[in-house]
Amino acid sequence: MKKETVSRFNEKIMTSNDLSLLKGNESKYLMNSLYRHWKEDFTDEDTGEVVTIERKELIISKGEELNDENFQTIDFFIKSGELNIKDVRLSSIQRTADAVLGNSTIWIAVVEISRKKRTFYLYANSIDVARVIITDYIEQNYIGFYEIKSLKEQQYFTLVSLAKKNSDEDQNKFYQIEVEIMVNKESYPMRFLVKAPNAEEAKVLSEAFYETYMRVADDDKELPPYTMTLLSAKTLNVEAVIDHQFCKEYIDKSKETL
Repeated sequence: MKKETVSRFNEKIMTSNDLSLLKGNESKYLMNSLYRHWKEDFTDEDTGEVVTIERKELIISKGEELNDENFQTIDFFIKSGELNIKDVRLSSIQRTADAVLGNSTIWIAVVEISRKKRTFYLYANSIDVARVIITDYIEQNYIGFYEIKSLKEQQYFTLVSLAKKNSDEDQNKFYQIEVEIMVNKESYPMRFLVKAPNAEEAKVLSEAFYETYMRVADDDKELPPYTMTLLSAKTLNVEAVIDHQFCKEYIDKSKETL
Protein backbone atom coordinates (compact mmCIF):
# COMPACT_ATOMS: atom_id res chain seq x y z
CA MET A 1 0.00 0.00 0.00
CA LYS A 2 1.31 3.44 -0.94
CA LYS A 3 2.13 5.61 2.05
CA GLU A 4 0.01 8.74 2.45
CA THR A 5 1.99 11.98 2.51
CA VAL A 6 0.67 14.38 5.15
CA SER A 7 1.48 18.10 5.38
CA ARG A 8 3.04 19.59 8.50
CA PHE A 9 -0.18 21.56 9.06
CA ASN A 10 -1.87 18.30 10.12
CA GLU A 11 1.00 17.07 12.27
CA LYS A 12 0.71 16.42 16.01
CA ILE A 13 3.94 16.74 17.99
CA MET A 14 4.16 15.19 21.43
CA THR A 15 6.66 15.74 24.23
CA SER A 16 6.38 15.17 27.97
CA ASN A 17 8.48 14.93 31.12
CA ASP A 18 6.49 11.76 31.91
CA LEU A 19 7.22 8.94 29.46
CA SER A 20 4.02 7.09 30.34
CA LEU A 21 1.96 10.00 29.01
CA LEU A 22 3.43 9.44 25.54
CA LYS A 23 1.85 6.02 25.22
CA GLY A 24 -1.54 5.72 23.59
CA ASN A 25 -3.61 4.08 20.89
CA GLU A 26 -2.53 6.43 18.10
CA SER A 27 0.58 5.65 16.07
CA LYS A 28 3.50 7.80 17.16
CA TYR A 29 6.90 8.01 15.51
CA LEU A 30 10.26 9.29 16.73
CA MET A 31 11.14 12.68 15.25
CA ASN A 32 14.86 12.08 15.71
CA SER A 33 17.22 9.20 16.32
CA LEU A 34 17.89 8.40 19.98
CA TYR A 35 21.38 7.80 21.37
CA ARG A 36 22.55 6.60 24.75
CA HIS A 37 25.39 8.71 26.13
CA TRP A 38 27.96 7.63 28.69
CA LYS A 39 31.56 8.29 29.74
CA GLU A 40 34.46 5.87 29.90
CA ASP A 41 37.83 6.31 31.58
CA PHE A 42 40.97 5.09 29.84
CA THR A 43 44.51 5.04 31.18
CA ASP A 44 47.31 6.27 28.93
CA GLU A 45 49.91 3.49 29.03
CA ASP A 46 52.80 5.92 28.49
CA THR A 47 51.90 8.63 31.01
CA GLY A 48 49.54 6.82 33.35
CA GLU A 49 47.09 9.70 32.96
CA VAL A 50 43.38 8.85 33.12
CA VAL A 51 41.49 10.22 30.12
CA THR A 52 37.69 10.46 30.10
CA ILE A 53 35.99 9.94 26.74
CA GLU A 54 32.34 10.67 26.00
CA ARG A 55 30.70 7.83 24.08
CA LYS A 56 27.36 7.46 22.33
CA GLU A 57 25.47 4.63 20.67
CA LEU A 58 22.35 4.58 18.50
CA ILE A 59 19.49 2.80 20.23
CA ILE A 60 16.44 3.69 18.07
CA SER A 61 16.40 5.28 14.61
CA LYS A 62 14.37 8.28 13.51
CA GLY A 63 10.92 7.35 12.20
CA GLU A 64 10.51 4.16 14.22
CA GLU A 65 7.14 3.64 15.86
CA LEU A 66 6.84 3.84 19.63
CA ASN A 67 5.74 0.22 20.11
CA ASP A 68 5.99 -1.73 23.37
CA GLU A 69 9.55 -2.89 22.68
CA ASN A 70 10.84 0.60 21.88
CA PHE A 71 8.96 2.03 24.86
CA GLN A 72 10.72 -0.41 27.18
CA THR A 73 14.10 0.41 25.62
CA ILE A 74 13.59 4.15 26.07
CA ASP A 75 12.35 3.66 29.63
CA PHE A 76 15.42 1.55 30.49
CA PHE A 77 17.96 4.10 29.25
CA ILE A 78 16.14 7.04 30.84
CA LYS A 79 16.26 5.27 34.20
CA SER A 80 19.94 4.42 33.68
CA GLY A 81 20.72 8.11 33.08
CA GLU A 82 22.06 7.48 29.57
CA LEU A 83 19.10 9.12 27.79
CA ASN A 84 17.31 12.40 28.52
CA ILE A 85 13.54 12.34 28.17
CA LYS A 86 13.77 15.78 26.53
CA ASP A 87 15.32 14.00 23.53
CA VAL A 88 12.15 11.91 23.08
CA ARG A 89 10.00 13.82 20.60
CA LEU A 90 7.12 12.09 18.85
CA SER A 91 5.07 12.91 15.78
CA SER A 92 1.91 11.63 14.17
CA ILE A 93 3.83 11.68 10.86
CA GLN A 94 6.52 9.13 10.08
CA ARG A 95 9.73 10.63 8.69
CA THR A 96 12.70 8.37 8.01
CA ALA A 97 15.14 10.56 6.03
CA ASP A 98 17.73 13.00 7.36
CA ALA A 99 19.05 16.07 5.60
CA VAL A 100 22.83 16.38 5.46
CA LEU A 101 24.98 19.46 5.09
CA GLY A 102 27.38 19.71 2.19
CA ASN A 103 30.69 21.51 1.95
CA SER A 104 30.75 25.29 1.95
CA THR A 105 30.25 26.60 -1.57
CA ILE A 106 29.31 29.83 -3.29
CA TRP A 107 25.62 30.70 -3.48
CA ILE A 108 24.03 33.41 -5.59
CA ALA A 109 20.98 35.09 -4.08
CA VAL A 110 18.65 37.26 -6.16
CA VAL A 111 16.55 39.47 -3.90
CA GLU A 112 13.90 41.99 -4.89
CA ILE A 113 14.19 45.00 -2.58
CA SER A 114 11.72 47.84 -3.02
CA ARG A 115 10.82 46.47 -6.48
CA LYS A 116 14.44 46.30 -7.66
CA LYS A 117 16.24 42.98 -8.14
CA ARG A 118 19.72 42.78 -6.63
CA THR A 119 22.31 39.99 -6.74
CA PHE A 120 24.40 38.86 -3.78
CA TYR A 121 27.20 36.31 -3.44
CA LEU A 122 27.81 34.39 -0.22
CA TYR A 123 29.23 31.22 1.29
CA ALA A 124 26.89 28.54 2.71
CA ASN A 125 26.74 24.77 3.19
CA SER A 126 23.05 24.29 2.32
CA ILE A 127 20.15 26.17 0.80
CA ASP A 128 18.60 26.60 4.26
CA VAL A 129 21.76 28.19 5.65
CA ALA A 130 22.06 30.40 2.55
CA ARG A 131 18.48 31.62 3.12
CA VAL A 132 19.20 32.48 6.77
CA ILE A 133 22.40 34.35 5.85
CA ILE A 134 20.86 36.46 3.10
CA THR A 135 17.79 37.18 5.23
CA ASP A 136 19.85 38.49 8.15
CA TYR A 137 22.12 40.51 5.84
CA ILE A 138 19.21 42.18 4.00
CA GLU A 139 17.31 43.03 7.17
CA GLN A 140 20.39 44.70 8.68
CA ASN A 141 21.47 46.67 5.61
CA TYR A 142 18.31 47.72 3.74
CA ILE A 143 15.03 49.52 4.37
CA GLY A 144 11.65 48.45 3.03
CA PHE A 145 10.11 45.24 1.79
CA TYR A 146 12.07 42.44 0.16
CA GLU A 147 11.51 39.03 -1.40
CA ILE A 148 14.10 36.32 -2.05
CA LYS A 149 13.56 35.41 -5.70
CA SER A 150 16.15 32.65 -6.09
CA LEU A 151 19.07 30.86 -4.44
CA LYS A 152 21.51 29.01 -6.68
CA GLU A 153 24.63 27.06 -5.76
CA GLN A 154 27.79 27.66 -7.79
CA GLN A 155 30.45 24.95 -8.11
CA TYR A 156 34.14 25.60 -8.74
CA PHE A 157 33.97 29.30 -7.99
CA THR A 158 36.18 31.34 -5.66
CA LEU A 159 35.40 34.71 -4.06
CA VAL A 160 38.51 36.87 -3.78
CA SER A 161 38.57 38.90 -0.57
CA LEU A 162 41.67 40.94 -1.49
CA ALA A 163 41.53 44.51 -2.76
CA LYS A 164 44.08 46.95 -4.10
CA LYS A 165 45.22 49.49 -1.52
CA ASN A 166 44.19 53.10 -2.07
CA SER A 167 42.03 52.13 -5.04
CA ASP A 168 39.18 54.40 -6.11
CA GLU A 169 36.06 52.52 -4.98
CA ASP A 170 33.93 54.26 -7.60
CA GLN A 171 36.12 52.80 -10.36
CA ASN A 172 35.90 49.21 -9.09
CA LYS A 173 33.60 46.65 -10.65
CA PHE A 174 32.93 43.00 -9.97
CA TYR A 175 34.74 40.82 -12.49
CA GLN A 176 34.25 37.14 -13.13
CA ILE A 177 37.50 35.89 -14.58
CA GLU A 178 38.43 32.47 -15.87
CA VAL A 179 42.07 31.42 -15.76
CA GLU A 180 44.16 28.41 -16.65
CA ILE A 181 46.72 27.28 -14.08
CA MET A 182 49.66 25.20 -15.28
CA VAL A 183 51.57 23.08 -12.72
CA ASN A 184 54.04 20.31 -13.62
CA LYS A 185 52.90 20.36 -17.27
CA GLU A 186 49.29 19.79 -16.19
CA SER A 187 46.63 22.47 -16.46
CA TYR A 188 43.23 23.08 -14.89
CA PRO A 189 40.72 25.95 -15.06
CA MET A 190 39.55 28.16 -12.19
CA ARG A 191 36.95 30.91 -11.85
CA PHE A 192 37.22 33.91 -9.54
CA LEU A 193 34.89 36.74 -8.58
CA VAL A 194 36.93 39.80 -7.66
CA LYS A 195 36.34 43.52 -7.25
CA ALA A 196 38.85 45.52 -9.28
CA PRO A 197 39.15 48.54 -11.62
CA ASN A 198 39.94 46.40 -14.69
CA ALA A 199 40.41 42.81 -15.87
CA GLU A 200 44.21 42.81 -15.54
CA GLU A 201 44.04 44.04 -11.96
CA ALA A 202 41.37 41.40 -11.28
CA LYS A 203 43.81 38.76 -12.49
CA VAL A 204 46.59 40.16 -10.28
CA LEU A 205 44.37 40.07 -7.19
CA SER A 206 43.13 36.57 -8.01
CA GLU A 207 46.68 35.30 -8.40
CA ALA A 208 47.68 36.89 -5.09
CA PHE A 209 44.69 35.23 -3.42
CA TYR A 210 45.55 31.88 -4.99
CA GLU A 211 49.19 32.20 -3.91
CA THR A 212 48.33 33.22 -0.35
CA TYR A 213 45.33 31.05 0.52
CA MET A 214 45.04 28.17 -1.95
CA ARG A 215 48.59 26.91 -2.45
CA VAL A 216 49.47 24.60 0.43
CA ALA A 217 52.78 22.76 0.80
CA ASP A 218 53.88 19.96 3.09
CA ASP A 219 56.39 20.97 5.75
CA ASP A 220 59.27 19.18 4.01
CA LYS A 221 58.40 19.99 0.40
CA GLU A 222 58.62 23.02 -1.84
CA LEU A 223 55.73 24.04 -4.01
CA PRO A 224 56.34 23.55 -7.73
CA PRO A 225 56.29 26.66 -9.94
CA TYR A 226 53.08 27.52 -11.74
CA THR A 227 51.70 29.93 -14.30
CA MET A 228 48.26 31.55 -14.38
CA THR A 229 46.88 32.61 -17.75
CA LEU A 230 43.82 34.83 -18.11
CA LEU A 231 41.28 33.18 -20.44
CA SER A 232 38.30 35.49 -20.13
CA ALA A 233 36.87 38.30 -18.04
CA LYS A 234 33.46 39.91 -17.78
CA THR A 235 31.79 42.34 -15.43
CA LEU A 236 28.85 41.21 -13.32
CA ASN A 237 26.04 43.26 -11.84
CA VAL A 238 26.65 42.36 -8.19
CA GLU A 239 25.13 44.28 -5.31
CA ALA A 240 27.49 42.85 -2.69
CA VAL A 241 29.65 39.92 -1.66
CA ILE A 242 28.68 39.05 1.90
CA ASP A 243 31.62 38.93 4.30
CA HIS A 244 33.09 35.44 4.63
CA GLN A 245 33.37 35.68 8.44
CA PHE A 246 29.70 36.64 8.71
CA CYS A 247 28.78 33.55 6.65
CA LYS A 248 31.16 31.31 8.60
CA GLU A 249 29.34 31.96 11.88
CA TYR A 250 26.11 30.61 10.40
CA ILE A 251 27.89 27.66 8.78
CA ASP A 252 29.57 26.71 12.05
CA LYS A 253 26.32 27.07 13.99
CA SER A 254 24.48 24.81 11.52
CA LYS A 255 27.01 22.04 12.18
CA GLU A 256 26.33 22.20 15.93
CA THR A 257 22.65 21.35 15.41
CA LEU A 258 23.31 18.10 13.54
